[in-house]
Order: sequence, then C-alpha cells, then structure tokens
Amino acid sequence: MDRVATTTDSDGLASLTTSARGWHGVQLAVLAFIGLCGVLSDADPDVPDGVREVAGALALGALGLACLATFVVARVAWPLSVGQPDPGDVASSARRLRLGVGLTFVAVAAMALAASVGWWPVDDGGGDEAGATGAEVRVTVRGGGTACGRLVDAPAGILRLVTDDGTAEVAIGRLTTITATDGC
Repeated sequence: MDRVATTTDSDGLASLTTSARGWHGVQLAVLAFIGLCGVLSDADPDVPDGVREVAGALALGALGLACLATFVVARVAWPLSVGQPDPGDVASSARRLRLGVGLTFVAVAAMALAASVGWWPVDDGGGDEAGATGAEVRVTVRGGGTACGRLVDAPAGILRLVTDDGTAEVAIGRLTTITATDGC
C-alpha cells in the first residue's frame, strides 16, 4: 500500500512541477512587461506630484511582487528535495504554486494601476467655460452670419461656442460651414 501512495505522491509532484515550469515562463514574460512599462512610462509634468509618486511606488511594488512570485514558483518548478516526496511536500508545493500565481496576478494589476497615471486628466487651458474642448472653430450660418470661438458641450442638435462676446448657440440645421482655426 505504501508503494501506491508513493507513486501517487510522486505523480502529483511531477504534475505540479510541470505546471509550475509553464507558469514560470509566463512569470518571466510578466517581469519583462513590468520592466518595459517602467522604462517607457512618461508621466505628464502636469500630473500632481503625489499621483506620480504613488504610481512610482506601485510600479516598484509590482516589480518586487513579480520577483517574489517568480521565486516562489521556481521553488516548485525545480524542487531542491532529493528522494521520494511525502504527502506534505505535494500539498506544500500546491500551496506555493497557488501563492506564486496569485502574486503574479496582483503584480500585473498593480502595474496596470501604476500605468493609469498616463490618463490622468490635465487642464488644457481651454478657458473658463466648463466643458471647453480646446478646439477653436469658425462657423457660418444661413443668412451669412459667422461666429468664431471655442467649442463646448451642448445639447443634441446644438453647437455651442464660447466667443469673445459671450456664448453663442447655433442649431446644427442652420450651419453652412465649420472650419478649424488657430485663433479667432
């Protein structure tokens, strides 16, 4: 009976080792991804310093977690024990493999969060009007009237411009031309 249990334990550990070696390759790719993101990241100088510091800490934390996860899985992929495994080794190896894979996912999530600083909203200097897009246009309406200003949010069917004289609203159906301009 002991011989059957030993064969099962040995097969279980071999299966875990094979799985861990596959995950180890994935983890090396994750390490490369985190390193590449760390090298290529270029936060906008308009992003608040605190946000950039948190993003940097998250990136370093992600790198540390990925290294730890790689080490944990490597211990399962290439065990140092010699001889027949006991049932405790198989259970322990399975726990370490789950821990290493879980840490890998946490490292990827932390790096994704750190990279999100690139989408931090910054003021484009679009003026005082809320909703300004920054695009300046010159519009012509039926009857020959023109207006020049910065586009802002408006209800459906309406074009709203912030001009030097105030806010102008024009029904879309009355427009004859819209031309982008560098200044009004």
